[in-house]
Amino acid sequence: MPAQPVRWGIIGPGNIANTFAEGLALAPGSRLVAVASRSPDKAAAFAGRHGGRGCRAAELCAAADVDVVYIATPHPQHHAAARLALEAGKAVLVEKPITMNAAQLEDLIALAAARRVFLMEAMWSRFLPAARQVRAWLDAGAIGEPRMVSADFGSAAAGTRPRACSTPRLAAGRCLMSASMSWLSQTWSSGPTPSASPASPTSARAGSTSRPPWSSAGAAAALPR
Repeated sequence: MPAQPVRWGIIGPGNIANTFAEGLALAPGSRLVAVASRSPDKAAAFAGRHGGRGCRAAELCAAADVDVVYIATPHPQHHAAARLALEAGKAVLVEKPITMNAAQLEDLIALAAARRVFLMEAMWSRFLPAARQVRAWLDAGAIGEPRMVSADFGSAAAGTRPRACSTPRLAAGRCLMSASMSWLSQTWSSGPTPSASPASPTSARAGSTSRPPWSSAGAAAALPR
């Protein structure tokens, strides 16, 4: 564990951010210091539950005590929020889908490379122990060379769905929400094993030059233009 914890800021205090903050509280060496929202009341309420202080996005990205910014806004706001954080030299973790289209992703990748900071889509399934074991078998040739990958991902549609899944102006639809899971399994069979989790101090600190293979122009090719 580093002498100083990795200090996180969150932009967008919605449902997924609540889950993220709960997990962050269990991660050694990590601490939530700030949360940003267009609504001061929402930011303050979130900070009251999880710690840190409430603020606006520009203030959060400019803060000297924020190392990494996690973006959990509605999809159409991902690009602008990520760009704000990268311009400030912060490491950035963006909830999926990382952007709305390939052009936006390519713009963020170029900016992250120019600023020499870490950028990643929050694809947690890639770091599951089972997934890492399968990757190890593939690397060792234990199950042969993959020739075809079939993947399905779904969830129950009954009951109340998050607003982002049902509101057209928020880019509703399962394609951007879930298709990335299936696409990941198809591209992952040829990629290297990630060396660190997105919450680890080594990969998440601002200034890191490591770039995971899925934060690349190859990933951008799978998004609409």
